[in-house]
Amino acid sequence: MKRLVMVAVLGSLILVACKHDHGSSDVKEQWSFTNDPALIAIDPTNLGYLDTSVDDDGAVYKPELLRSYYESHFAKLPLAGHLATIPWASTYWPSKVGGIAAFWNLTADEEKELRGSNAMAAHPLTFKKFTEAEIRSMSLAQLARLSPAHKYEIYAGNFDFLSVNWERQRTSIETNDWEGLCDGWASAALNFAAPKPVVLRGKTGIMVPFGASDIEALLIYYQSKIYRDNKKTRAKASTWRKVAAGQRCREDLKKFPERAVSPECKGINAGSFHIILANRIGLNQQGVVIDVTRGEEVWNQPVYGYSSKTVKKDAPIYNTAAPNTAQIIEQETVLEYVQESEAHWDNLGAKNADYLVKITYRYNLELDAQGNIIGGEWISWDRPDYMSHRLRPPTFDGGIGHWTLIPEIYEQSLKVEGPVPNPVSE
Repeated sequence: MKRLVMVAVLGSLILVACKHDHGSSDVKEQWSFTNDPALIAIDPTNLGYLDTSVDDDGAVYKPELLRSYYESHFAKLPLAGHLATIPWASTYWPSKVGGIAAFWNLTADEEKELRGSNAMAAHPLTFKKFTEAEIRSMSLAQLARLSPAHKYEIYAGNFDFLSVNWERQRTSIETNDWEGLCDGWASAALNFAAPKPVVLRGKTGIMVPFGASDIEALLIYYQSKIYRDNKKTRAKASTWRKVAAGQRCREDLKKFPERAVSPECKGINAGSFHIILANRIGLNQQGVVIDVTRGEEVWNQPVYGYSSKTVKKDAPIYNTAAPNTAQIIEQETVLEYVQESEAHWDNLGAKNADYLVKITYRYNLELDAQGNIIGGEWISWDRPDYMSHRLRPPTFDGGIGHWTLIPEIYEQSLKVEGPVPNPVSE
């Protein structure tokens, strides 16, 4: 299976191909603390009363306190499930081209001039800080060409363009093509309804044209960076911390396939994978994020559906099965997720279907005498490195300080009725 991701930035196309090789694996995985499904199987409405700890990434340290919230009995777990609303596709705002400071809504002539360039720094407008006089002299079409970060600052009346400078410091043309804000996109696409283009009067009276992807960028940045980098708000954010199960693999498994046996590169435990999927989507209509590409590259994708079937009910019990394993069940599961799109002015609407992807996994589940899943091992080479999710704060309580206006912009976009023409195309 080959996945082709296209992100339109500066009128150029960044092509990222991720090849998934299929085949059997003889790597055996034991159930472990890192893979405990309690880390992410459910989202209690309030974790504040639980004795949990939070590290710098917001991970819950005491999963044993959460186990009563989810189902692990195999027969009680749905073999299929789909979210009522499919997440929206968007660009992951690659670091190589400037993150959310990247200009994307350009004319055909500008696209022609810049085609073949994949470095935002090559463009003379990259990270430019305009004076207020320069902004006020711009037409609506000129303003529409600016980056999401520029537009936010103009709307807020901040002509020092702090967020543009922050993105200049955070991003680099030296980074890999796959590095960006895919973690923020995947969670934002699950947590928020798709925004629409809107033209809003800013705090200093300037009309600011936001395309759908401009607002998506703000939501993505909000989920990926603002909460993570604001430790003072974490104590108040007990219901929307990041939770994760599995580990990040930092090895190039194409060059060094033998390193797939290292603990961090075995992938999330297959039993944990099945429990999380069936609990979140099948039982609770909650999406989940997976790192779909095994190895050093990270491609976080929002999962919205799955269907699973039992291939074999009583496979032989192998030596590395979890203690007290009474039965091995072989499963085949088709996972449905959304992949990245190019940046876009209009809400994708029906075109969102163009970015829906399926992948098939095979694995063994280890059941105890009562029929509970207590472990699992992968059969297919393909498997998620980890599963995660950043919960949505119900009242944008983390959007403080410099970013207080993100909720306002987003909520105004949802109220738009009818088309909003792209000023660049007029």
